[in-house]
Amino acid sequence: MDYLNKLQIATYVGVEDVADKFNFLITVLILLLCTTVVTVKQYMMKPISCYMATDLGGRNLLDYVENYCWVQGTVPISYNGRVPETDEGWKKLEEHKLCKFVFSECLH
Repeated sequence: MDYLNKLQIATYVGVEDVADKFNFLITVLILLLCTTVVTVKQYMMKPISCYMATDLGGRNLLDYVENYCWVQGTVPISYNGRVPETDEGWKKLEEHKLCKFVFSECLH
């Protein structure tokens, strides 16, 4: 805290009590830490894992599929389930995902 006092960050006008100081100083550090962890995981370590039923040829194709999965998200299909073949089937899966998200947010 002595270092922060030298920079006069802790005496910022908007900082009034301990809770405000914690929010003003520590929250930014926590967000930066979380961002760093996700960035390192994605770009320096193995990115999100995607299940691919067949062998893909070539390193570039594997990278493409993993990056596509990272951007598009995952699809909850059971082991015995079938991948939707129509746009309507994919739309139904997206609606199911959205409903789960909305209901989980309502519980919080």
